Amino acid sequence: RVCKSFHAYIFCSKALLKEYMTYFDKNKLNWELLIYAKRNPIPTKNNKYLSDKEYCFFVRGKGCYFNNDMPFGQYKTVQFINVSENELHPTQKDQGYIEMLISKSSREGQIILDPFLGSGTTARACKNLNRNFIGIEISEKYCEIARGRLRQEVLF
Repeated sequence: RVCKSFHAYIFCSKALLKEYMTYFDKNKLNWELLIYAKRNPIPTKNNKYLSDKEYCFFVRGKGCYFNNDMPFGQYKTVQFINVSENELHPTQKDQGYIEMLISKSSREGQIILDPFLGSGTTARACKNLNRNFIGIEISEKYCEIARGRLRQEVLF
């Protein structure tokens, strides 16, 4: 009801895959599953495979803008990322990866909503790309971290 047309990028664990697929299909939403593949995952095994990927649903509403002018490799469903230490938040995402997603799904001046702001990676990406944003975060600690990141100068 808030958005007439939208793109959504929803990061989730494998435990939620089936639930999201069922929901999107039932509601006739177009979706694709993207893989955020970490070239350098945390080296712990604990009797299981490494946590070297995250799942991300891309959900597209009808009539939404989609930037088809980026380099071909940026449209692959699996993107390999060199992950730095998550020094600001346990689930912090790579800044360049988030900027790529925002650049594909919005134009300058449009509004991006991040309902789980965390350390502010999406907000910082929006500032770098001349997008407006709304960020929601329950933790005052992470709100302060995000504010600090937004005070930084934009580098081009």
